[in-house]
Amino acid sequence: MKYTNFSEVIGIFEDKNDKVIDSTIESLYRLREKENKSDGYSNTNGWQKNLPNTDEFQPIKKLIEKNFAEYLKVYKINEDIGFKFCKIFGNINPPGAYHPMHYATTLGEFSGVYYLKAQEEAGELFIMNPFPNAFFNSLCKTKIDYNSRVIEPCKGRGTFFYSGLPHFTDMNRGKKDRITIACHIRMTLVR
Repeated sequence: MKYTNFSEVIGIFEDKNDKVIDSTIESLYRLREKENKSDGYSNTNGWQKNLPNTDEFQPIKKLIEKNFAEYLKVYKINEDIGFKFCKIFGNINPPGAYHPMHYATTLGEFSGVYYLKAQEEAGELFIMNPFPNAFFNSLCKTKIDYNSRVIEPCKGRGTFFYSGLPHFTDMNRGKKDRITIACHIRMTLVR
């Protein structure tokens, strides 16, 4: 008998670079002062804005690119394939803000989030299983949730996953802002 399967790889990394994190937070608050209207594509009750292509946001982009390159190694991709951000944006989510369920296949093959600031009860990221199985959830008791993977928000933590996976962020029930950088990444040919 032969077996085959489909799987989705969710990469979780820790890269707590306080200097980059703190300067990015300051830059996001300055940007919000200048442009206080949220783009709000996937953000409810919070502020979301595309990052301008300025020097002040280059360190956070480099940090995310470095970790994404490490994540890609699991796919054993040919050297002729590269990647680029097709969208990178900041989120400032005060108490009560959340991201409703969505997916982003039209924006790139991969999505990612990096936590700049998060406290207890800031709202977890739920990445849904593309192959839900009610049996594992209703007929037997396990310690594993087969319908989703939950990423706990923590300063310096990030995650990458296939953009077609539905995902959402729970409401920020904490007392302070949850601040993240999110991105969509497109694979490109390098020739």
